[in-house]
Amino acid sequence: MKLHPLVRPIAFALMLFAGISSIGCRLGPKGDADLVLLGGNVVTMDPSFPRASAVAIKGDRLVAAGTDRQVRAWVGEGTRVIELAGKTVVPGMIDAHTHFVGIGARKLQVDAMGTTSSNGDKMG
Repeated sequence: MKLHPLVRPIAFALMLFAGISSIGCRLGPKGDADLVLLGGNVVTMDPSFPRASAVAIKGDRLVAAGTDRQVRAWVGEGTRVIELAGKTVVPGMIDAHTHFVGIGARKLQVDAMGTTSSNGDKMG
C-alpha cells in the first residue's frame, strides 16, 4: 500500500501533539509556522480544551491549537497549509507492537531464568 507523501510529516507533527494541553487556545508570540492543519476535528486530550479545528507546527514543536481563524495567524509565505476537510487528528502514539496472546501465554509459564536446581545446577 502506497502512502500519501504527507503522511510522515503529519505523523511526526502528531507525535508532538502530546504537549497540546499546555498550549490550547493560549497562543504565544506569532510567527510563520512550518505546517498548519485547518478544518479538522483535532482531539487535544486536554479535558479543559478537548477539541480544536486547527493546529500549527513550527520546527519540532506544536505552537498553536484552536479555531481555524486563530491558527491562520501562523500562516506565512513559507507555511505549508493542509485543509483536513473534517478529518480527525489525534495525538501520535508509539506502538510497542505487543502480541497480547503471546504475553498471556508467557505469564502462564514459570520463569526459571537465573535460578538453580536443588543440586546447584544453574537453570537457563
